[in-house]
Amino acid sequence: MESEQERPDEQPAEPTMAPEDDPSVPVDRDRDRDDATTTARDDATAILAEAQAESLAGALLWRIGRAFEDGPVTVRVGLASSAPLFADLPRLRAATDQEVEAAIHEGDVQVEWVGPRLGGRA
Repeated sequence: MESEQERPDEQPAEPTMAPEDDPSVPVDRDRDRDDATTTARDDATAILAEAQAESLAGALLWRIGRAFEDGPVTVRVGLASSAPLFADLPRLRAATDQEVEAAIHEGDVQVEWVGPRLGGRA
């Protein structure tokens, strides 16, 4: 049996380098550009969504409370133009911040839209 030193046909292993340092490995610069474009687009979408939400928030009216003592926390939301419809609904009992937080944690929240559906959807 030959020892490792007695094998003349084998070359010693060359040190390996990371693919990003190896000049023989092609670099995908488009991938980096695509990642940057995607990140910028996601950032712009988030900023636009926040701006839309802020502009819409001024046009919304909401009430938070409980319709029943042991019922879920109810969030009624609608356009400010639907304010008269809020008056036609049963009154909500005030809910404390702790009650609201507990209801959110327990999944015991009911959301009601007050007024006509937006976008003409039924």
